[in-house]
Amino acid sequence: MMIKINLLPPEHRIKEQGSSKAVYKAVFAAGLFFILLSLYFYMDYRNLKSEYSVLNGQWSKIQPDSQSIDSLELEVQETLKAERDFLANFVTTSVPLTSLLMEISEHLPETAWILELQMERKGDGGNLFLKGLALPSSARSSIEEIEPYLHQLKTRLPGGQLRLTTTRLTTEGTELTQFIANFDWKGSVS
Repeated sequence: MMIKINLLPPEHRIKEQGSSKAVYKAVFAAGLFFILLSLYFYMDYRNLKSEYSVLNGQWSKIQPDSQSIDSLELEVQETLKAERDFLANFVTTSVPLTSLLMEISEHLPETAWILELQMERKGDGGNLFLKGLALPSSARSSIEEIEPYLHQLKTRLPGGQLRLTTTRLTTEGTELTQFIANFDWKGSVS
């Protein structure tokens, strides 16, 4: 056996490191952490795989319906779009014409009558042309009878613009007022 003697002064001697137990503990802790992390991810993977298989089974039941819906949607976009555009632009209207016609009829003064009525749709808005005659009443003149009626109609038309022309007529000794009202509006009628 050989004896080793270190003749270096204490400050220059190589110091022995602490025990290797600390190193082994750190390696063991890191390995344990890695194993636990791997187990967590493995369990998560298994859960997601089972959920995926359930969703895949549900999708296989729904897929034929989805394909038929996709084909119908394609048909609607390609072939029926022209029909839809035609209906939206020329047949259906955002203006409830029946309620507007009722408004024209119900609120017409008793001393007035409509000779001509024309309605035209222009995009989101429209045009209403009224031509009629009015008699004066015992309380008001014929123009005073017609003006509130036409302004009430104008309030029913969103953004309605009214152009009114009146003319005095005398027929068989009776003084009449002929009125021509032209309404233009944008948007839907309330």
